Amino acid sequence: MELDAATLDDARDAWRAGDRRDLDEAVFSTATLGACLEAACWAAATNDKELHLLLDRWATLFPPISAALLALTTDMVLPRASDHDAPAFELRRCPSRAELVDAGVGVEWRYFLDRFRRSLGSRLGVSASRAHGLAASLHEMVDNVVDHAGLGDAPTGVVAYEVSDGRFAFAVADLGRGVLASLHENPANSGLSTHSDALLGAVTRGASRRLGVGGKGFADLLRALADLDGHLSFRTGSARLFLDGRGVGNRKFIPSNSPDMKGFQLSVVGRPGKSSW
Repeated sequence: MELDAATLDDARDAWRAGDRRDLDEAVFSTATLGACLEAACWAAATNDKELHLLLDRWATLFPPISAALLALTTDMVLPRASDHDAPAFELRRCPSRAELVDAGVGVEWRYFLDRFRRSLGSRLGVSASRAHGLAASLHEMVDNVVDHAGLGDAPTGVVAYEVSDGRFAFAVADLGRGVLASLHENPANSGLSTHSDALLGAVTRGASRRLGVGGKGFADLLRALADLDGHLSFRTGSARLFLDGRGVGNRKFIPSNSPDMKGFQLSVVGRPGKSSW
């Protein structure tokens, strides 16, 4: 069984209902990167010692959970790859606003994106232009988190990527205010009353917290992934939105309920086809 967005939602529902025996006995053979970051957010958002013991057991199977939890809850400096490596996996805290806009301050962030690009090329054979576009999409998603989380210039969040086994993945997760509260800064979004409405508005209609400005980050992400097989998962508050399939107009948007949790979490998984290498 895979620990993914759906099974993690089921686990969180069961935990809230007090049905914990099956969780203790659950055997996960694999885990998606996005689910690992969400599990870390789940742990970081609660002081439940019993829950932490459960997630510690999961973390022994999937190290990204441990790394993400350390990044979310401590000031520990995480190990990073050398500047010229092309690692299969890397995780770090979300960069600050200054790191995102100032190349001099954000040199470590630029190296992180460079390593992601190199990994796409050397491990998957992705073309330089496509790798650049995917790295730019990751940058844009992190920029959105820093801008909208409502936690100041250095939000409590993590970003990670992995490139292996014929696919790539990247994920961003924060413990901020969530999409609904962010969009309510703009009076034009006053009609959005649920987390699901807010998520659909941001992802499919370009709803933005800024007055007179449409959000284009998610649209740019969908275009970058247009001809790749894969799926995306967005989660905020009590809502989740899955996108599956190929293309922009052909992707299926599947909304669902998710156990309520603060922040915003995004996961992308793609499998480059021969035409896009």
